[in-house]
Amino acid sequence: MRLRIFFFATHLLFFFFPHKLQSQEFNAETYRQFSPGITEVLGIENDEYLEPGQFSLGYAGIYSYKPVNLINQTLNTEADIVRHRAFSELSMALGFRWFEVGFAIPMTHYQSGEQPSTNTIPATQETGLGDIRITLRRPFGPVEEQGFNVGASLTSEIPTAEVNYTGESKFGFIPQLMTQYRRGRFSLIGNVGGRVRLSDSALNFQIKSGLRFSLGMSYNTPIEGLGAFAHFITEISAFHKSNMPLEGTLGLRYELDPRITVLASYGKGVVSGVGAPEHRGVLMLSLQHPVKRNLRLPDERNFQPEEQAPVQELPEAPAPTQPLVFIKHGKIQTKEKIYFASAKDQILDKSIPTIKALGQKMRLTPAILKIRIEGHTDSQGGEAANLDLSQRRADSVRRALIAEGVEEQRMTAVGFGEVSPIDSNETASGRANNRRVEFVILETEWSIMQKKSSSSRHESKDEKKNDSNQNSDGGSI
Repeated sequence: MRLRIFFFATHLLFFFFPHKLQSQEFNAETYRQFSPGITEVLGIENDEYLEPGQFSLGYAGIYSYKPVNLINQTLNTEADIVRHRAFSELSMALGFRWFEVGFAIPMTHYQSGEQPSTNTIPATQETGLGDIRITLRRPFGPVEEQGFNVGASLTSEIPTAEVNYTGESKFGFIPQLMTQYRRGRFSLIGNVGGRVRLSDSALNFQIKSGLRFSLGMSYNTPIEGLGAFAHFITEISAFHKSNMPLEGTLGLRYELDPRITVLASYGKGVVSGVGAPEHRGVLMLSLQHPVKRNLRLPDERNFQPEEQAPVQELPEAPAPTQPLVFIKHGKIQTKEKIYFASAKDQILDKSIPTIKALGQKMRLTPAILKIRIEGHTDSQGGEAANLDLSQRRADSVRRALIAEGVEEQRMTAVGFGEVSPIDSNETASGRANNRRVEFVILETEWSIMQKKSSSSRHESKDEKKNDSNQNSDGGSI
């Protein structure tokens, strides 16, 4: 099967110091979670990246059945070198301004296999650490909610394995190019990479550099928080030119809340090859949370030389700051826009303060009787898909405000799609401005009083007019 995937940028120097490869020193697993951050499809790079300062933690349990099957054509014998394997992976990731860095620590909990008729070392029932992976990811340009996005990743695996057939004796590296196309609820994802390492031999095949291809699809179902995905992965010349394992996977993804996601998948070797298991099951729990920083340097004005008496100064007037939420031009406006996950209705953590401020404004301003929450998108993607996305985002904001204590009868949510842009859709910055949520004030106590007053004036005029007509009629008798 395909060997472990490696980060090569930071460990390139070690690549030139190979060790003697023993028969048990290779990795017999296809599954690797390249993106320990925001996961859309297990085992494939996608175009979602952590925000700067956002932290992600993931834990996956994996079972593989027959990932390594050795066939000796000369002796006409067959043996399952690795028949059963249960292992887990703890993954961590942190978002920075220009890139995302992630770490994965695999651990084998159970492994068993057969002893072939050769001197091959079988898989033993042992536990231990696998090869640790380091991944660096970044997008090329701004990430669009609809249409094409392109990115790249560099992955390295450090030779730390303690169990047979779970790692290698030297560093290896792989660059990957990722492209993803989004249209409405559908996403099509493709990864192309090259595994780079020194050639060697293990069991009855050659280990050498190769190419890796993967193709995946993701679909966000109408059921809130539920998504489905499928993918195929193959690697050419990883062990031998005749070895081209192909594994197919089907899975489900469910967001318990904006920070917690559960993913489950079933995989099967479609084309036999080293590491393509007959069956594979994966269950993963992913957590995302921002890293909050409250570090402040001490104010030098608070420090006075010991030999000098402290000088009393008048306090400086604080600079005027714009509140997070304010009312202007018949709308409740926000200092910061509300941000969502790409092509989803999930509100990002950095917009939680704005949601809380909106909730507080509504609670403290009971004179605002009703507002309309309007969702708007850019023109990327289909019109129907954008209309659906804008409605789901408006509904998501309404639910968040209800959770903040705002009465649901005071709010209505409407999606307008791409029909009301406020900027050009020809530039990335213009499209970002068009992706927005607005809060239009529909009714206030003052507007109700004005309507009642206006209605009373009209009724008074009508009564006077009727009285005048009656008097006129009575005078003509």
